[in-house]
Amino acid sequence: LRYGWSKATSRTKEILVATVAGIWGLVTGHVSMKEMGGPIMIYDIAASAGRRGASDFFGALAWLSMSLAILNLMPIPALDGGHLMVFAYETVRRKPLGMRGRQILAYTGLLILLLLMALVFANDIQRKWGSFG
Repeated sequence: LRYGWSKATSRTKEILVATVAGIWGLVTGHVSMKEMGGPIMIYDIAASAGRRGASDFFGALAWLSMSLAILNLMPIPALDGGHLMVFAYETVRRKPLGMRGRQILAYTGLLILLLLMALVFANDIQRKWGSFG
């Protein structure tokens, strides 16, 4: 049991560090936006890992789960990290954010997520079937 816990903790830390480094690389421009992938890339990774065996498949799922958890905590208004930022703002300000402010944040977050989805879908399509037109 101790070995399993140690191994799981160690692997989780590796995935966490790699994911944060990748996101930081995107933010700083050291990693290209073309490296991002969406559902098609996730399928390809899972299928490839599945062909290598159950251990690789579950490792890929763990990586995906950790990556999504970290992305969800980013300070984008529509995500949990955005809600945490609003809660922090309200705590410092000692009064709730107004309805108009919440609407602006919600629409901004939705726009960011839609643009991100369009980017990863475009990357997936380009990676899978070549360039557009």
